[in-house]
Amino acid sequence: MAPLLLLLPFLLLLSSPYVQAQHNITLGSSLTPLGRNSFWLSPSGDFAFGFRPMEGNTSSYLLAVWFNKISDKTVAWYAKTTTDPDAAPVQVPSGSRLQLISNGALSLQDPTGTEVWNPKVVGAAYAAMLDTGNFVLAAADGSTKWGAFHNPADTILLTQVLTPETKLHSRIITTDYSNRQFLLNLKNNSVFFDIVAVSSSGHQHDYIWPMSGNTTNLAFNATGMIYITLDSGTEIKLTSGEISSVENYYHRATLD
Repeated sequence: MAPLLLLLPFLLLLSSPYVQAQHNITLGSSLTPLGRNSFWLSPSGDFAFGFRPMEGNTSSYLLAVWFNKISDKTVAWYAKTTTDPDAAPVQVPSGSRLQLISNGALSLQDPTGTEVWNPKVVGAAYAAMLDTGNFVLAAADGSTKWGAFHNPADTILLTQVLTPETKLHSRIITTDYSNRQFLLNLKNNSVFFDIVAVSSSGHQHDYIWPMSGNTTNLAFNATGMIYITLDSGTEIKLTSGEISSVENYYHRATLD
């Protein structure tokens, strides 16, 4: 079965999220899976970043970004181990802690104090959960030092741009965040846009979409259109037909 990039709308409970003020998360702030401080909200409350219990195993938690105002709290991003291509979702038990420490690093530690994940960035002045769905570590001048949008899992959101060498992995099933066999890989300085399926035998099969120029990025713009931009300035649309209102619905695209 070939991989699919699915565009999925959700009904918005409030108006467009892009007009709210940013709430900065200061150095020294922390989250734990249990209790009142288990997540940080975006200013509108549309998105949250923090600990989400695993479906079917509420003693294990993902570090994730999710749609906070819909009933199923759909996950839009989750932290993964750094071993590629076999990256796995980071799962921790209760008693773990996420902390934005004084040197500007974000550190996830298990109950023994052992670090199990960090985004490999130091020197952040603050963090922020933005109303776009992007969680960022920012410098004092407001520039992004690290962001969830630059390190996607299986989903992209409105205004998100994938640059060359960025990858999307499909998920096994809705409740299992392990990598499925499909991989969307935007190649760097290449004439190909690759979708790669890795079979159970370990053999890699390439579904290659040749381009007429080098790919610059894949963008999911604020109007709900997804397209590839070439270095010539040409835009190749991946979406077609009528798109639900971005003011009345949340939108996400996933690799399935």
